[in-house]
Amino acid sequence: MEISKKAFFSILCSLFAASLAGIIVVLFYKTVRSIALVVVIASLICALAFLLINFLLREASTKIKAIAISAVSIISAVTIIFSVIVAIAPTIIFPANHSADDYETLSHLAQDEDSRIVAVNAGGYNGWRLKASGVAEGEARPVILFFMGNGMNSSHTALMFFKDADGIYADFSDVSDIVFIDYPGYGINDGVATDDSVREMALAAYEEVASWSTTSEVISFGYSIGTGPATYLASEREVAGLILWAPYANSYDIYNNFMDIFHGPFKLMVRYKMDSYKYIRDVSCPIVILASDSDEIIPYQSSRDLFANAGSSSASFVAVPGITHNDFLTNDKVLENSCDFIREVA
Repeated sequence: MEISKKAFFSILCSLFAASLAGIIVVLFYKTVRSIALVVVIASLICALAFLLINFLLREASTKIKAIAISAVSIISAVTIIFSVIVAIAPTIIFPANHSADDYETLSHLAQDEDSRIVAVNAGGYNGWRLKASGVAEGEARPVILFFMGNGMNSSHTALMFFKDADGIYADFSDVSDIVFIDYPGYGINDGVATDDSVREMALAAYEEVASWSTTSEVISFGYSIGTGPATYLASEREVAGLILWAPYANSYDIYNNFMDIFHGPFKLMVRYKMDSYKYIRDVSCPIVILASDSDEIIPYQSSRDLFANAGSSSASFVAVPGITHNDFLTNDKVLENSCDFIREVA
């Protein structure tokens, strides 16, 4: 029984340390509360399993005990690791952020009656509208709904397009309005970004801009993680065109690009499910997909797979070799092809 007592004491110490660490993290670090809670719960379950095995095998030989304890230890370690992955992945996929200074700057600009900047609320989701610079007030113009990358937010992105120090976005905003809506939990929005809430946000954004008297047509535009809701929107609503920068065929490709384990039953660990390859089959408008074989975030093959599933007869694929994921926002070839596409469909 000496081994059992030592094991029992070790488990109690580990549980106490894990619980204490979990409580401290929960109290002082709100952003990782769910992760800490998952770790503590997983640790408790594994500890109980360990104690149960130890109790059931109290009369067994030392060899059998050692084998059972080793098996439980391995399973426990794998369980805790997988629990952490499940808990932390949504934070990595959607690291909700807010640029307070940019928000204040835009809020100040929006107070000017003649400003091109206008605050937008689409069914409870907040963002900004950058009015076309070359279209008279009240005149009809296309509206580009821009679904941003996961590390972006509406305030910073709208201000970047508005200032446009190098003039690289002039062709986007000359004859078209551009609308940037924050994902749930981003900016000043409440909620949490999930596959369902992001799809809901996409439809709410469309309903808002489509209701404006000056909207002639809507163009769905997605970059990186935003290509999922952009594609979904184009499959559910009538849009003039679909532009996709660095898109993915499904969310498993994104997860596996960082840790190639999400196959078979391990797909159950993926909480953000956005099957763009299914949605794009129902998109009938013109589509342009731009992807790079040097993209370190979205696998190039995933973009190719998405294109292969496109249902539109006027879908095109533009390879932009040699650029990294963040280069899409400033690359000449990406911007030129996108602007040419907008002129064609609008």
